[in-house]
Amino acid sequence: MLLDACNITNTIVFLESIDHVINAVRIEGEWYYIDTTWNDEMGDNRFFGMTSETALEVYGIDMDALIVE
Repeated sequence: MLLDACNITNTIVFLESIDHVINAVRIEGEWYYIDTTWNDEMGDNRFFGMTSETALEVYGIDMDALIVE
């Protein structure tokens, strides 16, 4: 709701293969991924604003294939 209120394009991404959900936000034409669950557990910000490349390394999933525009 907050992202919608700020007019930031966003969506929920279901990672079925690992039974997990993250958020995707589009900023200046690029998608970034936010995992508030894992970010909280790890105590740093490595899961906040991930690029598709970083998300592929972390989850082993091609995020670009999951986002439908």
